[in-house]
Amino acid sequence: LAALLIAGIVVGSIFVGGESTLTRIAETTASGDVTTDRSHIWSVTTKVIVNSMPLGAGLGALGAAYTPFDTYSGLARVEQAHNDYLQVAADAGVVGIIIGLFFLFWLFRQGMNSAAVANSYRRGVAIGAVVGCFAVLVHSIFDFVLHITAVTVMFITLMTLLVACRQSYDDDVANAEAKKRGPQPPPANLTPIGAAKRST
Repeated sequence: LAALLIAGIVVGSIFVGGESTLTRIAETTASGDVTTDRSHIWSVTTKVIVNSMPLGAGLGALGAAYTPFDTYSGLARVEQAHNDYLQVAADAGVVGIIIGLFFLFWLFRQGMNSAAVANSYRRGVAIGAVVGCFAVLVHSIFDFVLHITAVTVMFITLMTLLVACRQSYDDDVANAEAKKRGPQPPPANLTPIGAAKRST
């Protein structure tokens, strides 16, 4: 199954024109343009953060703030830090860091509360949404995924599901009342299977 999954991903990527994605790592390694090196981009972005504190370089201004600290060829203009966390710190400084930490705290707390709801269906949806958000946040360490519209829309959708899972719905009331009543006896007109066999 794993081999079929990998083959499906490769074939699907080729059919939708994603062959460049499959060879991206190899091309980056063999590239003569050293500005594609993420470790270098992160180190330069760190210098931008230090020199632009406390308010940051400005939203979307990393491309201009990056150039004076770039010690490489500079043939490729770096517009993103390839790390959403460094990007926030470079763009918005201390304010961005505080807002970002508050958002992560809210997301974690919302996820824990939503995953603890009594309704088993919504609990499963909440756990899936939390896992999806966590995957995006991990990917954000290595790229600027939240700057991609499709990923951002998906992330917002997952957060919407988290919030929706915590709301109260009609089935919650019905389930609560059923639990209070406890197990109910079978209807009077229902004949047990064993009794029906004995009567025949």
